[in-house]
Amino acid sequence: MRTERVIAIENPCRLSIDTARLKIDREGSSTFVAIVDMAVLVIDTVQIELTAGVLRELAQSDVAVIVTDSRHYPVALVAPVKAHTHTVRRQRLQAALSQTFADVMWATTIRAKLRNQARFLSAQGTTAPLARLERMAATIAPGDPENFEAQGAKLYWKDVFKDSFKRAKQDAPDTRNAALNFGYAILRGLFSRYIAIAGLSPVFGFGHSNFENPCCLVDDLIEPFRPCVDALVATAIYIENEFDSKAKKTMLRLLECEALFERKDVQVRYRMHAAVSETVNAYVRALETQCENAMAFPSGFVLPLG
Repeated sequence: MRTERVIAIENPCRLSIDTARLKIDREGSSTFVAIVDMAVLVIDTVQIELTAGVLRELAQSDVAVIVTDSRHYPVALVAPVKAHTHTVRRQRLQAALSQTFADVMWATTIRAKLRNQARFLSAQGTTAPLARLERMAATIAPGDPENFEAQGAKLYWKDVFKDSFKRAKQDAPDTRNAALNFGYAILRGLFSRYIAIAGLSPVFGFGHSNFENPCCLVDDLIEPFRPCVDALVATAIYIENEFDSKAKKTMLRLLECEALFERKDVQVRYRMHAAVSETVNAYVRALETQCENAMAFPSGFVLPLG
């Protein structure tokens, strides 16, 4: 069974393939990682050597590769193009998705995101914005015409860290924004991987539609998972520290988080990689049946202890 590891490279090294293992050479020493145990490789340094052969081997083993900039924000993604018996049919369904169904799916997604944001704030002991977030989640209409996602974000980020924090994506110099960007990058890699394995195209989203974004579906499905990254940063990343190796190792523990799914009267826990797979497969079911009730997003998260 794969252990679904995320490997982050942040120091100068050379990568090569050695008998189905990724070989990492640093200053006279070598480290080996079984490729079969890898899910995502994060390249967080410019001082690295690797060949197209390494990328090909990783892609053929369903490993996604993310390259970050100096602020730890993802700037490139190499995702596997997986041959799947249903690839053509599923991608044709994606391309032909009606606006009506896309709008319903977007509302379903943002509803789950708003509720997970509310749950996280509640766990933090914050009460002020909860009623409004829950009301938005309960009344959101197909396509989110009132833009509850943006309204909710404005309320949410005011209370995540209980100070004057401002969310910044690119070019964010502060520790917490860097940690958030790094954690979201890990999630994007996982979603890209499982979307490829499912025979879907990341280009065809149902909510995001930016012509310059080749990963619209990734950015759709990731939305309800973001509060898990936020919670990990809020509880384990300290503002006075730099986003150093220790902080990066902390963010890699995202893979140890558990996602909660409601199954009739039973709550089921999945480790993060399995949760991402479950959501992607649920989207396949929703796409093929044109039934939004087939969709499955987490209803909460459990952070790793320690």
